[in-house]
Amino acid sequence: MSSATTNLPPLTPEQQLASVARVSQLAKETMFLPEARRGNDNTLWRTLAGGIRMLSRRYGMSDLPIGHFEIEIRNTWDCFVIGASYIDADHPAQDRLVRGVLVAREYGVLTRRRRTRGEGEGEGEEEVAVTEDGMIWNDLPFLVDVLRRDWRVAMGGERDGEEGVWERRVNLTAAIARLASVGVKAEELGQCGLVIMAMALEREGRVDKDMLRLVDVWLRFAGDCLLRLSLGGTRADGTWAEGLLGAEALGEGFSRDRFLGWKDRLGELKKAVVDREADAVEVGCANMIGSAWDSFHGLR
Repeated sequence: MSSATTNLPPLTPEQQLASVARVSQLAKETMFLPEARRGNDNTLWRTLAGGIRMLSRRYGMSDLPIGHFEIEIRNTWDCFVIGASYIDADHPAQDRLVRGVLVAREYGVLTRRRRTRGEGEGEGEEEVAVTEDGMIWNDLPFLVDVLRRDWRVAMGGERDGEEGVWERRVNLTAAIARLASVGVKAEELGQCGLVIMAMALEREGRVDKDMLRLVDVWLRFAGDCLLRLSLGGTRADGTWAEGLLGAEALGEGFSRDRFLGWKDRLGELKKAVVDREADAVEVGCANMIGSAWDSFHGLR
């Protein structure tokens, strides 16, 4: 081995982080995407679970700076997004990915001991895994950021010519709604539902059938969540609407009256369906939003 090789200077912290970022990008391109394209049979739920365990173990055993783990956490959520985008919205394989996120949250807060020279096992100051977006894994840091970013990209009109783009939009929307329905960042992820309901039901003129498919997804998987956010008056987060719908169009956010407005609009669309076809998306959406309301308030 040459002396030039053996005497290479150590990487700077910035170079180390850049290297981690490159490896993460390579994993997305060469591992996640090819596996995701297997559709409902993709095994990225296993990759997700394994990555969560490995990161947790490595944090406890190493003294790597938190920046390394922030990159890896984002990569973990990229795995979730890519896997979910290629699984049919109605397929139970999506629930495997959601379970992985729930399991991560149950890890609680990761800690480790920072030992100095001479200190033994179990000694040293305890360090808590705190990132720029909360604690690992208790706060599921960067999950909302990654989902919001990738959903907006998926919804971008410039992608309309891509093969299967609407199916991936529907699939990713279903994954976000499923997470909100089981209490994972419900207020933050519910903003996706707010944008969809506003885009589909609050514009004048004919309702877009493709947008109604997204309304259908939210009502099926998280209609009760939308109702709770509405009754609680949850404020709007305009960042979900950037590039899709002016933030000002969202108003102050969720409200009881707004939910009733969606319910009335869907009721009108249901009445307009010829012969009230049971499988028409308008009929399904009207029935589901009515069921969510009645389940909470009772039949009145």
